[in-house]
Amino acid sequence: MRVGQRARRRAGVLAGWITTLSVLLACNPGEVPKVASSLAAEGVQWREGFWLTPDAPDPTACAVDADCVCADLVLPNGCCWHYGSPFPQSQAYAAWLRGEVKRPACQEIQCSPGPLPGHPLPCAFEARCVAGQCANACGAAAVGGPKEIGRQEARGDAYWGVILAAGEPLGGEADAARWTPSAQEVAVAEAGLVAGLAAEAGADAESAAHEVVERLPRYRRYYAGVEREGVRAVWIYLVYEAERISPEWQRELILGRGGGAAFVRAWVAMPEGSLMHWEMNSLR
Repeated sequence: MRVGQRARRRAGVLAGWITTLSVLLACNPGEVPKVASSLAAEGVQWREGFWLTPDAPDPTACAVDADCVCADLVLPNGCCWHYGSPFPQSQAYAAWLRGEVKRPACQEIQCSPGPLPGHPLPCAFEARCVAGQCANACGAAAVGGPKEIGRQEARGDAYWGVILAAGEPLGGEADAARWTPSAQEVAVAEAGLVAGLAAEAGADAESAAHEVVERLPRYRRYYAGVEREGVRAVWIYLVYEAERISPEWQRELILGRGGGAAFVRAWVAMPEGSLMHWEMNSLR
């Protein structure tokens, strides 16, 4: 076997292992250590969203702002672009990655378009060098340290989301958020959402409401204060495993096309916290 053939075969094996890893992450976490060991043996790492091979430049090292850029990363197969929020990285790594996706092993991989990207804040496009690590102007270091999300976080025992301030666009659901709900109002709205969906689902395990209820802890949420049919309400937009779509989901509003129950919208009347209406995307 010639050297070129060996290299292509090895690259194809690595791409296959990475694809297998992404499936196992979603379906069988217990197998991940075994696959990770095989990847490590081949010199491939997947760290903080970065595809790394032995010849990869440091993905975040910098000395000045000009050494950094906010750009796309690739999916775990090492070949397909992840079109989400731009991620802070070194210029050297970004240039290397653009060449890496053109390697022979990637030519036979079909890349799907994926969900529509959200609306990153303007600061997400401004690269900075902070303490020798590439970051963006929102204050989010690419590696390590607390991340400033630019929005108020709302968390409970079974929910996690961000509150959209009055005036923020809501991706076509309304012109903009009309008022800003408090963390306490979000808690009331969450209780109303859960109770309303559970009541609708009842004992019907085949209902759409039952499917959403089963997934509730794995949705990430966006909360906004709106008016619906003349009633003051909290709008809750739920995105299933939003962090898999974009690691920057808290800073942006992820808009999904199709996907069924992966994207759910609900309106909860305030102050009583009763579910007024809910809907999910079509399958396409």
